[in-house]
Amino acid sequence: SEDKEGPEGLWRKYINLPVQATASDLSQFCMDYTWELLMQEYHKHAYSVAENIGFFHDAMLLHIDKPERGTIQAIVKQAWEHPPLGRLDLDFPVPLVADITIGDYWT
Repeated sequence: SEDKEGPEGLWRKYINLPVQATASDLSQFCMDYTWELLMQEYHKHAYSVAENIGFFHDAMLLHIDKPERGTIQAIVKQAWEHPPLGRLDLDFPVPLVADITIGDYWT
């Protein structure tokens, strides 16, 4: 059956698929790298200062200890903006930018 958007809509989806798939894979790689850096910084205590709550499309959601927020924010920023792309044999000609929001309460 044909898509409701017609053939043009299908083509847009087909063209976008590799971009979205790569972005999703890169996000999972960055999430894994975040934990690698957290383990380097906090060793066995990493799981007591940060808890992975979820992963949504291209976003990682963490619950963190408030006193460690600055250090953890810097680690997350490093992991998402400067992941070791050489491990994946990738090189991007554009910078990666991570938007990080820290809240005090669950809303």
